[in-house]
Amino acid sequence: PNSVSSLEAVVSTQSTGALTSTYTVKIESSLPHSLYNFTVPDVKLRSEGPFQHVNLAFLPIRKSVHQEQATRASFTALTIIVLSMVLAANHATLVPVFTQVYHSV
Repeated sequence: PNSVSSLEAVVSTQSTGALTSTYTVKIESSLPHSLYNFTVPDVKLRSEGPFQHVNLAFLPIRKSVHQEQATRASFTALTIIVLSMVLAANHATLVPVFTQVYHSV
């Protein structure tokens, strides 16, 4: 299912003696990009005190089954292509081996 999340954070700032300080708040996600479409928000803020309240919108959207199947099919096709290339490159060695195995059965 699609999910909507709103993250709230309270940033604790350390006083550096300056009146205002600039910070960047960024979240990270462990959701796989192969299964979800999302952007990771970041917010730049100025703090004039020891605390700053920040709202971040995180909107992961699950990819459709069609996209997952297309990705899986792409990996399968890539595997078959690479295997075919290896067999083609080594055909002079592999043909006699396969012929010997065929005749021994």
